[in-house]
Amino acid sequence: MAAPSAIQPELRIDPRRTPRAIRSLLLACHDVSESLPRQIKQRSIQLILDSCAAIAALILAYQLRFDFAVPRHYVPATWFWAVAMALLRPLTMMLVSGYRGVWRYLRVQDVGQLLLASVPPSLLMLGFRLTVRHISRFAQIPGGVIGLDLVMFIGLSAGVRAFRRAVYEESLRSNLVPRRALLLGTKETLATALAQVRIFPDLEVIGLIAEEKQLQGFEIGRVRVVGEPASLSRLLGQGGTDVLLIADANIDSYPDAVSTAAHFGTEIRVLPSAANVMRGHVRVTCHLAPEKLFGKDNAKSPAHPKVLDVYRDRSVLITGAGGSIGSELCRQVCDLGISRLLLLDNDENSIFEIHSHLQQAEMTVDVVPLVGDIRDRGRIKHVFAEHRPDIVLHAAAYKHVPVMEANASGAVLNNVIGTRNIADAALEFGCERFVMISSDKAVRPSSVMGATKRIAELLVQNRANSRGTRFACVRFGNVIGSRGSVIPIFQKQIADRSPVTITDERMTRYFMTVTEAVQLVLQASTLAQNGEVYMLQMGNPVKITTIAHKMIAMSGLSPDTEVQIKIVGMRAGEKLDEVFSETTAQIGTTDFPRISSIDVGQVPHDIETSVTQLEAIALERRELDVLKKLRSMPIGYAKDGNSGTCSCT
Repeated sequence: MAAPSAIQPELRIDPRRTPRAIRSLLLACHDVSESLPRQIKQRSIQLILDSCAAIAALILAYQLRFDFAVPRHYVPATWFWAVAMALLRPLTMMLVSGYRGVWRYLRVQDVGQLLLASVPPSLLMLGFRLTVRHISRFAQIPGGVIGLDLVMFIGLSAGVRAFRRAVYEESLRSNLVPRRALLLGTKETLATALAQVRIFPDLEVIGLIAEEKQLQGFEIGRVRVVGEPASLSRLLGQGGTDVLLIADANIDSYPDAVSTAAHFGTEIRVLPSAANVMRGHVRVTCHLAPEKLFGKDNAKSPAHPKVLDVYRDRSVLITGAGGSIGSELCRQVCDLGISRLLLLDNDENSIFEIHSHLQQAEMTVDVVPLVGDIRDRGRIKHVFAEHRPDIVLHAAAYKHVPVMEANASGAVLNNVIGTRNIADAALEFGCERFVMISSDKAVRPSSVMGATKRIAELLVQNRANSRGTRFACVRFGNVIGSRGSVIPIFQKQIADRSPVTITDERMTRYFMTVTEAVQLVLQASTLAQNGEVYMLQMGNPVKITTIAHKMIAMSGLSPDTEVQIKIVGMRAGEKLDEVFSETTAQIGTTDFPRISSIDVGQVPHDIETSVTQLEAIALERRELDVLKKLRSMPIGYAKDGNSGTCSCT
């Protein structure tokens, strides 16, 4: 801690800012370091640098001892001990595990370890001098050289390590313009909090606020204590402060500080002290990336050449463009060299969000937002007549199983009749390709949602017999993190510390990230020929209870103690397990290893008549008759699923 100054405290830039010439040197060294192979950086270079420091330290010690005029009879001993120290000093460092530390994170404890490892070689040199100096000329070492060598080696080695840390920290700052921050805390928390904050290049602490009066005017870590909590209003009123950091939420001035910062519109961040975290007074939770639960990577890989060929210079219509799958389709399709993207959804807010996102991403594609309901046949025909899409990706659907159980007519009109409207328009206006996003719930459906998706598949297959448009359906399971799916529901329950609800502890599901699902859908769209049904390889099914336990633990909480897991019983329409094809269906391979084709058999000859009858019943909102009609159709729809019994009424 620096001595107090008589100058009136004022906000100023943290003096950590590095002069331009030194900064350029540090960044250049960082670039060189990053270009080295990892194996060299980890161990070999450290050994070499310490050996060089040992040689330089000994030679410099002799030079200083003899005022840069070393007598000739000392020269052999100089080189002998230079070589000896070049071997011994790295060896002793290895014996005390001195090379396990990462130099870019150098701490005081690391310097202490360096001191400990530096002493034995110097003691060995002293022992030679005291015991055999009359026998060997190599043992004729002046005592001053031994002491100077020890000091020089520690200084050089510590300097090299400190330089590596400086290079790393400067590379973090790079060209960022940091936000200016005031740090409020106590004498116990300010120093620790300041060290933590300095790791982040986007923040620059310009002043400290301490509760203790005796700290006023002092400096901690080269940052001035500029006032007490009572002076916060004056300091924020000077302007130029972007963030107020509070080192401990338990300090007495916390409520007033938050109120003052809110009054000035200053952002507030609370840094819990390590002591309070360890004592359990503060619980730190993390925002969990859902894909990490399954060990999946959400990064997008380059598009397959076949996909690029199919989509290049095409006009693409995406229905349900504002949904989880639809919006990701929009993002990925824009990278395929298409000429125009048509966004169709009946939710104007969702269309606004994805349209704004694509505009901010500065896409070169002509993006057209279209608000419309796929159940409105006239609106759909108008969209196709005006914009003439080449490819249709049909993602619009009602998908929530329990909700559709209570709204069977709505599910039929949207999932079945809506799909028929889009498919008919694609045929009428000569689209090249039509791909419908289907679901694993369409196989032996136990729910209204699954039954309507299976009927929609049959309608698409039936239209594939016509010439012109190439039709296909793609089945896959749950998308990680999609709206209304199990992962976001669990996240909210965990955040609220409410019980995580699971319908049945035996239940399993397939999961895939939205990024990889859409990539595979786009690949499958290139295969479309004659109404094929494709399924995506989604890996192994995962127990929902396993997901719940992992999510709670990865959020920093304890399952069954801090967050309970509650079994609530299966809901209407649910299955214990999902499958992608009938047990008797023939599974074929495709040009893409993670996409398989399914032989689902012939389309019933009276499917169009049955759908017309179903539509008439649904338009009259006769829910029980809709369910009865669905069960009478040859789609395998029944009350009980493949592994559990569920009521569908």
